[in-house]
Order: sequence, then C-alpha cells, then structure tokens
Amino acid sequence: RYVGQGFELAVSAEDGFERSFHDAHEQRYGYADPARATEVVNLRVRATGQTAKPQLLAHPRTDAKVEQAVVAEQPMVVDGSTTTIPLYDRERLEPGHLFSGPALVVEYSTTTVVPPDCACRMDDIGNLILEFKDTP
Repeated sequence: RYVGQGFELAVSAEDGFERSFHDAHEQRYGYADPARATEVVNLRVRATGQTAKPQLLAHPRTDAKVEQAVVAEQPMVVDGSTTTIPLYDRERLEPGHLFSGPALVVEYSTTTVVPPDCACRMDDIGNLILEFKDTP
C-alpha cells in the first residue's frame, strides 16, 4: 500500500512487485503515484511438502455391552409419530458396538442422528459408521 493508506492490494512477491502494485492500484482506483513511498504490510508464504501417512491406532476392545452406552431415553417424532429413542454417550461407545436407529449419539460438541432403517457402528479407530439397511 502507499504509506499512510488504510487499505492494501495483494500482489505477487516477485521481481518488480512494486510496479505490479502501482499497476493494480491504477486498475482498482484509477490512479497510481510511482513517486510515492510504498510499504509491505503482509507477506504470505505457501509451502507444500510430503508427510508420512499418519498411523491411526486402534482402540482396545473390551467386553462392554453397547447397552452400557445408553444414558437416557428421549421422545422423538419419527415418521409423523412420537416414539422413545435411546441416547448413546459417544464416550461410552467402543469399537465393535453396533445398534440400529432411530437413536441419538450425544457428545460434548455435537449430536449424531441415527435415522430409522439405519445401523450405526463404531469402527476400530473410533469413527461412527452409519449405513442404511437394505430395504426391499
């Protein structure tokens, strides 16, 4: 930007970038003043590289039953009628746990809706996998 201005223009940081700034200023605002002092306000750098594939560790399995993850029951309107559904605590679910919807999985930052005709299972690394059941 020109020294003292309150707005900036982005130009590539390459040889002649100050000339590019004046050209961009002319195009945007209809004038340029190559004799006026300029200043760089921000410099952005983009870097790319290769990293190793992360090793996702499997969570240990225990003998806990999926029913132990149910913390409450909740009325919910499903297909136009009210029914009582289970609320599963996500922190209590373990790899291999499987249950059918309708249900809700609750945790600190979100709620996952498991629709009717849908199965929910926790995989070995803690993801919830929802799969619709085959319907004839």
